[in-house]
Amino acid sequence: MAVVSSTTNTEPKAASPVEPWRAALDEVIAIQESWGDQQESEYASIILKMLLAFPEKGYLATLEASLRIGADYWAKYLPSSVDPLNKPYMLEDKGWRMYLYGFYETILEQAWLLRYDDPRQDCLVHLLMDLQNLPKVTYQSYGKEWIAYHDDSVWGERTDDKWNAKFASDRAEPTEPEAKKDFILTCEEWVNYSCFLARFQGSKANTPYKQHMKWSGVDIELALEKPLPSGKLGECRLLVASNWLIHAGKLIYEDMKKTDTEKWGLGVWALWTDAIRGVLKAGEQTDEVTARLQAALDMIVSLTPDASEHEVKKSTGKEESSEVKKCDGGKESSEVKEGSEVKHSN
Repeated sequence: MAVVSSTTNTEPKAASPVEPWRAALDEVIAIQESWGDQQESEYASIILKMLLAFPEKGYLATLEASLRIGADYWAKYLPSSVDPLNKPYMLEDKGWRMYLYGFYETILEQAWLLRYDDPRQDCLVHLLMDLQNLPKVTYQSYGKEWIAYHDDSVWGERTDDKWNAKFASDRAEPTEPEAKKDFILTCEEWVNYSCFLARFQGSKANTPYKQHMKWSGVDIELALEKPLPSGKLGECRLLVASNWLIHAGKLIYEDMKKTDTEKWGLGVWALWTDAIRGVLKAGEQTDEVTARLQAALDMIVSLTPDASEHEVKKSTGKEESSEVKKCDGGKESSEVKEGSEVKHSN
Protein backbone atom coordinates (compact mmCIF):
# COMPACT_ATOMS: atom_id res chain seq x y z
CA MET A 1 0.00 0.00 0.00
CA ALA A 2 1.47 3.27 -1.06
CA VAL A 3 2.03 5.83 1.63
CA VAL A 4 1.17 9.34 0.68
CA SER A 5 3.14 11.88 2.58
CA SER A 6 1.77 15.30 3.23
CA THR A 7 3.50 18.40 4.32
CA THR A 8 2.05 21.33 6.11
CA ASN A 9 3.01 24.78 5.04
CA THR A 10 4.21 26.39 8.23
CA GLU A 11 5.26 29.65 6.65
CA PRO A 12 3.43 32.55 8.27
CA LYS A 13 0.81 34.15 6.10
CA ALA A 14 1.38 37.71 5.10
CA ALA A 15 -0.66 40.07 7.22
CA SER A 16 -3.55 41.70 5.44
CA PRO A 17 -2.84 45.35 4.71
CA VAL A 18 -4.45 47.72 7.16
CA GLU A 19 -7.17 49.83 5.59
CA PRO A 20 -6.23 53.53 5.34
CA TRP A 21 -9.01 54.70 7.67
CA ARG A 22 -7.88 52.25 10.35
CA ALA A 23 -4.20 53.14 9.91
CA ALA A 24 -5.03 56.83 10.33
CA LEU A 25 -6.94 56.21 13.56
CA ASP A 26 -4.21 53.93 14.92
CA GLU A 27 -1.69 56.71 14.34
CA VAL A 28 -3.76 59.26 16.28
CA ILE A 29 -4.36 56.75 19.08
CA ALA A 30 -0.62 56.06 19.36
CA ILE A 31 0.10 59.79 19.64
CA GLN A 32 -2.58 60.29 22.30
CA GLU A 33 -1.48 57.28 24.34
CA SER A 34 2.20 58.26 24.13
CA TRP A 35 1.51 60.89 26.78
CA GLY A 36 0.89 58.19 29.38
CA ASP A 37 -0.56 59.67 32.56
CA GLN A 38 -0.64 63.06 30.88
CA GLN A 39 -2.97 61.86 28.11
CA GLU A 40 -5.65 64.49 27.66
CA SER A 41 -8.14 62.91 25.26
CA GLU A 42 -9.34 59.55 23.97
CA TYR A 43 -11.61 60.53 21.08
CA ALA A 44 -9.59 58.55 18.51
CA SER A 45 -9.97 55.24 20.36
CA ILE A 46 -13.66 56.02 20.97
CA ILE A 47 -14.23 56.63 17.26
CA LEU A 48 -12.36 53.42 16.36
CA LYS A 49 -14.46 51.33 18.75
CA MET A 50 -17.61 52.86 17.29
CA LEU A 51 -16.63 52.14 13.67
CA LEU A 52 -15.65 48.56 14.48
CA ALA A 53 -19.03 48.00 16.17
CA PHE A 54 -20.98 49.43 13.23
CA PRO A 55 -23.23 48.29 11.59
CA GLU A 56 -23.63 45.24 13.86
CA LYS A 57 -24.70 47.39 16.83
CA GLY A 58 -26.47 49.91 14.65
CA TYR A 59 -26.81 53.43 15.98
CA LEU A 60 -26.42 52.19 19.53
CA ALA A 61 -22.71 52.34 18.67
CA THR A 62 -22.95 56.07 17.89
CA LEU A 63 -24.99 56.75 21.02
CA GLU A 64 -22.41 55.04 23.22
CA ALA A 65 -19.60 56.90 21.45
CA SER A 66 -21.32 60.27 21.92
CA LEU A 67 -21.66 59.66 25.66
CA ARG A 68 -18.00 58.67 25.94
CA ILE A 69 -16.84 61.67 23.92
CA GLY A 70 -19.07 63.96 25.96
CA ALA A 71 -17.38 62.67 29.11
CA ASP A 72 -13.90 62.69 27.58
CA TYR A 73 -13.47 66.46 27.78
CA TRP A 74 -14.76 66.71 31.32
CA ALA A 75 -12.75 63.75 32.56
CA LYS A 76 -9.39 64.60 31.00
CA TYR A 77 -9.41 67.97 29.33
CA LEU A 78 -10.95 69.94 32.16
CA PRO A 79 -8.94 69.16 35.32
CA SER A 80 -11.58 70.67 37.62
CA SER A 81 -13.84 67.71 36.94
CA VAL A 82 -11.49 65.29 38.69
CA ASP A 83 -13.03 66.14 42.04
CA PRO A 84 -15.58 68.94 41.62
CA LEU A 85 -16.77 68.66 45.24
CA ASN A 86 -13.41 69.51 46.77
CA LYS A 87 -12.31 73.13 46.59
CA PRO A 88 -10.42 74.63 44.92
CA TYR A 89 -12.06 72.88 42.00
CA MET A 90 -12.07 75.65 39.40
CA LEU A 91 -8.79 74.74 37.73
CA GLU A 92 -7.72 76.01 34.32
CA ASP A 93 -9.98 75.06 31.42
CA LYS A 94 -7.68 73.98 28.58
CA GLY A 95 -10.25 75.06 26.06
CA TRP A 96 -13.09 73.54 24.11
CA ARG A 97 -11.73 75.05 20.93
CA MET A 98 -8.49 73.06 21.09
CA TYR A 99 -10.33 69.84 21.95
CA LEU A 100 -12.89 70.29 19.19
CA TYR A 101 -10.16 71.09 16.66
CA GLY A 102 -8.51 67.70 17.23
CA PHE A 103 -11.80 65.82 17.38
CA TYR A 104 -13.18 67.34 14.18
CA GLU A 105 -9.86 66.88 12.38
CA THR A 106 -10.04 63.16 13.18
CA ILE A 107 -13.67 62.89 12.02
CA LEU A 108 -12.95 64.70 8.75
CA GLU A 109 -9.87 62.61 8.04
CA GLN A 110 -12.12 59.56 8.28
CA ALA A 111 -14.53 61.26 5.86
CA TRP A 112 -11.68 61.49 3.32
CA LEU A 113 -10.71 57.84 3.74
CA LEU A 114 -14.02 55.97 4.07
CA ARG A 115 -15.54 55.24 0.66
CA TYR A 116 -18.52 57.39 -0.25
CA ASP A 117 -20.87 54.37 -0.19
CA ASP A 118 -19.48 52.93 3.06
CA PRO A 119 -22.27 52.88 5.71
CA ARG A 120 -19.70 54.04 8.25
CA GLN A 121 -19.97 57.49 6.67
CA ASP A 122 -23.53 57.55 7.99
CA CYS A 123 -22.15 56.36 11.30
CA LEU A 124 -19.95 59.47 11.55
CA VAL A 125 -22.88 61.75 10.73
CA HIS A 126 -25.10 60.04 13.28
CA LEU A 127 -22.40 60.49 15.91
CA LEU A 128 -22.52 64.24 15.30
CA MET A 129 -26.30 64.13 15.63
CA ASP A 130 -26.08 62.25 18.93
CA LEU A 131 -23.52 64.73 20.27
CA GLN A 132 -26.08 67.48 19.75
CA ASN A 133 -28.41 65.69 22.17
CA LEU A 134 -25.90 66.03 25.02
CA PRO A 135 -26.23 68.89 27.54
CA LYS A 136 -25.09 72.06 25.77
CA VAL A 137 -21.60 73.38 26.45
CA THR A 138 -20.49 76.83 25.28
CA TYR A 139 -17.04 78.23 24.58
CA GLN A 140 -15.59 81.61 23.62
CA SER A 141 -13.92 82.20 20.27
CA TYR A 142 -13.43 85.34 18.15
CA GLY A 143 -15.18 87.36 20.84
CA LYS A 144 -18.36 85.33 20.54
CA GLU A 145 -19.98 82.50 22.48
CA TRP A 146 -20.46 79.24 20.56
CA ILE A 147 -22.27 76.00 21.36
CA ALA A 148 -20.12 72.91 20.88
CA TYR A 149 -21.51 70.49 18.26
CA HIS A 150 -24.25 72.99 17.33
CA ASP A 151 -23.48 76.55 16.21
CA ASP A 152 -19.79 75.80 16.10
CA SER A 153 -17.02 77.98 14.63
CA VAL A 154 -14.45 75.17 14.75
CA TRP A 155 -16.64 72.82 12.70
CA GLY A 156 -17.19 75.50 10.08
CA GLU A 157 -13.47 76.25 9.85
CA ARG A 158 -12.34 72.65 9.56
CA THR A 159 -14.97 71.56 7.01
CA ASP A 160 -14.40 74.61 4.83
CA ASP A 161 -10.60 74.28 4.97
CA LYS A 162 -10.81 70.64 3.91
CA TRP A 163 -13.18 71.47 1.05
CA ASN A 164 -10.99 74.35 -0.16
CA ALA A 165 -7.93 72.08 -0.03
CA LYS A 166 -9.21 69.66 -2.66
CA PHE A 167 -6.98 69.18 -5.68
CA ALA A 168 -6.99 71.56 -8.65
CA SER A 169 -10.06 70.17 -10.35
CA ASP A 170 -9.46 71.74 -13.77
CA ARG A 171 -6.15 70.07 -14.57
CA ALA A 172 -5.89 67.20 -17.01
CA GLU A 173 -5.35 63.66 -15.82
CA PRO A 174 -1.57 62.99 -15.83
CA THR A 175 -0.07 60.21 -17.95
CA GLU A 176 3.02 59.41 -15.86
CA PRO A 177 2.16 56.23 -13.85
CA GLU A 178 3.00 57.47 -10.34
CA ALA A 179 1.44 60.87 -10.88
CA LYS A 180 -1.67 59.24 -12.35
CA LYS A 181 -1.95 56.88 -9.38
CA ASP A 182 -1.79 59.82 -6.95
CA PHE A 183 -4.27 61.78 -9.06
CA ILE A 184 -6.81 58.95 -9.03
CA LEU A 185 -6.45 58.51 -5.26
CA THR A 186 -7.04 62.22 -4.71
CA CYS A 187 -10.09 62.12 -6.99
CA GLU A 188 -11.54 59.27 -4.96
CA GLU A 189 -10.88 61.07 -1.67
CA TRP A 190 -12.60 64.16 -3.08
CA VAL A 191 -15.68 62.04 -3.85
CA ASN A 192 -15.59 60.54 -0.35
CA TYR A 193 -15.31 63.87 1.44
CA SER A 194 -17.95 65.68 -0.59
CA CYS A 195 -20.34 62.79 -0.02
CA PHE A 196 -19.79 63.07 3.73
CA LEU A 197 -20.56 66.80 3.56
CA ALA A 198 -23.71 66.00 1.58
CA ARG A 199 -24.79 63.40 4.14
CA PHE A 200 -24.15 65.89 6.94
CA GLN A 201 -26.02 68.75 5.27
CA GLY A 202 -28.94 66.48 4.51
CA SER A 203 -29.16 65.34 8.15
CA LYS A 204 -30.69 66.84 11.28
CA ALA A 205 -27.19 67.67 12.49
CA ASN A 206 -26.83 70.47 9.94
CA THR A 207 -27.26 74.05 11.11
CA PRO A 208 -27.77 76.28 8.04
CA TYR A 209 -25.66 79.44 7.91
CA LYS A 210 -25.20 82.29 5.44
CA GLN A 211 -23.22 80.41 2.79
CA HIS A 212 -24.17 76.84 3.64
CA MET A 213 -25.01 76.13 -0.01
CA LYS A 214 -21.53 77.08 -1.26
CA TRP A 215 -20.10 73.55 -1.44
CA SER A 216 -23.02 71.97 -3.25
CA GLY A 217 -23.47 74.95 -5.56
CA VAL A 218 -19.86 74.89 -6.76
CA ASP A 219 -19.51 71.11 -6.92
CA ILE A 220 -22.73 70.47 -8.85
CA GLU A 221 -22.13 73.37 -11.24
CA LEU A 222 -18.69 71.92 -12.02
CA ALA A 223 -20.25 68.65 -13.17
CA LEU A 224 -23.55 69.71 -14.73
CA GLU A 225 -23.01 73.24 -16.04
CA LYS A 226 -19.39 73.13 -17.25
CA PRO A 227 -17.75 71.12 -20.06
CA LEU A 228 -17.15 67.64 -18.69
CA PRO A 229 -13.58 66.29 -18.89
CA SER A 230 -12.99 62.74 -20.05
CA GLY A 231 -11.44 60.09 -17.84
CA LYS A 232 -11.31 59.83 -14.07
CA LEU A 233 -11.83 63.53 -13.39
CA GLY A 234 -15.10 63.59 -15.31
CA GLU A 235 -16.29 60.49 -13.47
CA CYS A 236 -15.42 62.03 -10.11
CA ARG A 237 -17.23 65.27 -10.90
CA LEU A 238 -20.38 63.34 -11.78
CA LEU A 239 -20.12 61.20 -8.64
CA VAL A 240 -19.69 64.31 -6.48
CA ALA A 241 -22.71 66.03 -8.03
CA SER A 242 -24.82 62.88 -7.81
CA ASN A 243 -24.05 62.37 -4.14
CA TRP A 244 -24.96 65.96 -3.31
CA LEU A 245 -28.36 65.47 -4.94
CA ILE A 246 -28.91 62.02 -3.42
CA HIS A 247 -28.13 63.00 0.17
CA ALA A 248 -28.92 66.73 0.30
CA GLY A 249 -31.22 67.18 -2.69
CA LYS A 250 -34.24 68.14 -0.63
CA LEU A 251 -32.30 70.82 1.26
CA ILE A 252 -30.84 72.20 -1.98
CA TYR A 253 -34.22 72.23 -3.73
CA GLU A 254 -35.98 74.00 -0.85
CA ASP A 255 -33.22 76.61 -0.69
CA MET A 256 -33.40 77.19 -4.45
CA LYS A 257 -37.17 77.51 -4.30
CA LYS A 258 -36.86 80.05 -1.49
CA THR A 259 -34.07 82.08 -3.13
CA ASP A 260 -35.17 81.61 -6.76
CA THR A 261 -32.65 83.87 -8.48
CA GLU A 262 -31.19 83.45 -11.94
CA LYS A 263 -28.04 81.82 -10.56
CA TRP A 264 -29.68 79.87 -7.75
CA GLY A 265 -33.28 78.95 -8.39
CA LEU A 266 -35.67 76.50 -9.98
CA GLY A 267 -34.36 77.29 -13.45
CA VAL A 268 -30.92 76.02 -12.40
CA TRP A 269 -32.54 72.98 -10.80
CA ALA A 270 -34.21 72.22 -14.14
CA LEU A 271 -30.91 72.69 -15.98
CA TRP A 272 -29.31 70.12 -13.68
CA THR A 273 -32.19 67.74 -14.30
CA ASP A 274 -31.81 68.05 -18.05
CA ALA A 275 -28.02 67.70 -17.84
CA ILE A 276 -28.28 64.42 -15.93
CA ARG A 277 -30.79 63.10 -18.44
CA GLY A 278 -28.40 64.05 -21.22
CA VAL A 279 -25.47 62.19 -19.66
CA LEU A 280 -27.61 59.11 -19.03
CA LYS A 281 -28.95 59.20 -22.58
CA ALA A 282 -25.41 59.36 -23.99
CA GLY A 283 -24.63 56.10 -22.18
CA GLU A 284 -20.89 56.73 -22.04
CA GLN A 285 -20.31 56.45 -18.28
CA THR A 286 -19.27 53.49 -16.14
CA ASP A 287 -21.89 51.37 -14.39
CA GLU A 288 -20.94 52.99 -11.07
CA VAL A 289 -21.41 56.54 -12.33
CA THR A 290 -24.59 55.63 -14.21
CA ALA A 291 -26.14 54.10 -11.09
CA ARG A 292 -25.41 57.21 -9.01
CA LEU A 293 -26.72 59.54 -11.71
CA GLN A 294 -29.92 57.51 -11.93
CA ALA A 295 -30.32 57.67 -8.14
CA ALA A 296 -29.80 61.44 -8.29
CA LEU A 297 -32.40 61.76 -11.04
CA ASP A 298 -34.81 59.65 -9.00
CA MET A 299 -34.34 62.06 -6.09
CA ILE A 300 -34.99 65.05 -8.37
CA VAL A 301 -38.14 63.48 -9.79
CA SER A 302 -39.40 62.65 -6.29
CA LEU A 303 -39.12 66.34 -5.40
CA THR A 304 -40.22 67.80 -8.74
CA PRO A 305 -42.17 65.20 -10.75
CA ASP A 306 -42.77 67.71 -13.54
CA ALA A 307 -39.11 68.71 -13.90
CA SER A 308 -38.57 68.91 -17.66
CA GLU A 309 -37.22 71.02 -20.48
CA HIS A 310 -40.34 73.17 -20.15
CA GLU A 311 -39.03 74.58 -16.87
CA VAL A 312 -35.68 75.35 -18.49
CA LYS A 313 -37.33 77.23 -21.37
CA LYS A 314 -39.60 79.12 -18.99
CA SER A 315 -36.74 80.21 -16.73
CA THR A 316 -33.95 80.81 -19.25
CA GLY A 317 -35.71 81.34 -22.57
CA LYS A 318 -33.55 78.69 -24.22
CA GLU A 319 -35.04 76.00 -26.41
CA GLU A 320 -32.17 73.57 -26.22
CA SER A 321 -31.42 71.30 -23.29
CA SER A 322 -28.25 71.66 -21.25
CA GLU A 323 -26.68 68.36 -22.15
CA VAL A 324 -23.20 68.24 -20.68
CA LYS A 325 -20.47 68.83 -23.25
CA LYS A 326 -17.37 66.74 -23.56
CA CYS A 327 -13.89 68.17 -23.80
CA ASP A 328 -10.77 66.15 -24.44
CA GLY A 329 -8.05 66.21 -21.80
CA GLY A 330 -10.25 67.85 -19.19
CA LYS A 331 -8.93 71.40 -19.82
CA GLU A 332 -11.14 74.28 -18.81
CA SER A 333 -10.80 77.60 -17.03
CA SER A 334 -13.32 76.98 -14.26
CA GLU A 335 -10.96 76.30 -11.37
CA VAL A 336 -12.68 76.96 -8.08
CA LYS A 337 -10.46 78.91 -5.75
CA GLU A 338 -10.91 79.88 -2.14
CA GLY A 339 -12.89 83.07 -1.93
CA SER A 340 -14.31 82.69 -5.44
CA GLU A 341 -17.79 83.97 -6.13
CA VAL A 342 -20.53 81.58 -5.15
CA LYS A 343 -23.89 81.43 -6.86
CA HIS A 344 -25.90 81.43 -3.65
CA SER A 345 -26.36 84.50 -1.53
CA ASN A 346 -28.60 85.09 1.39
